[in-house]
Amino acid sequence: MRHVLVIGGTGMLYETSLWLSEQAECVSVIGRTKYKMDKLTCESSNINPIIVDYKNEKQLDKQVKKAVKEKGTIDVVVAWIHRVPRKDPLSVIINLMMEDDTGKWDLFHVVGSRSNLSDIKERINTPNQCIYHQVQLGFKLDEEGSRWLTHSEISNGVIEAITLKQYEYIVGTLEPWDKRP
Repeated sequence: MRHVLVIGGTGMLYETSLWLSEQAECVSVIGRTKYKMDKLTCESSNINPIIVDYKNEKQLDKQVKKAVKEKGTIDVVVAWIHRVPRKDPLSVIINLMMEDDTGKWDLFHVVGSRSNLSDIKERINTPNQCIYHQVQLGFKLDEEGSRWLTHSEISNGVIEAITLKQYEYIVGTLEPWDKRP
């Protein structure tokens, strides 16, 4: 991996960002909070901080283009993007990647437990050079019942998904659905 872009890499994907910083030449991380970004960049000199709210598509476009110009072509995108009414930040990233047209690249799209993977695949217009992977977050069953995944479990699951390069990967479990927290 040369240049990786992580969207949401200062929160639950914090450990994923750090792991990627050991694997890639450069990891550009998009986050909204300067405090969280400063904490991340203190742990790795290989993090290129991009402080922007991905809901601001104009700024997102500008900042990612700047990162590509300064750090080189992006070959892996890890995206944890909540649904945003009337906006589509993931399409902004995909369009930027199409402009760069450097060949094959991987998109690891992290989605929530309620997401319908087939519906998402149909809505997202990925170009032929994009290898699209879905990482769905579930929950954990234990002796006391069920609970949501911790940030560490999420990060480790996303790392495993990146390592295995499966098209669909579930972190935790989605069944039985009626047992979810």
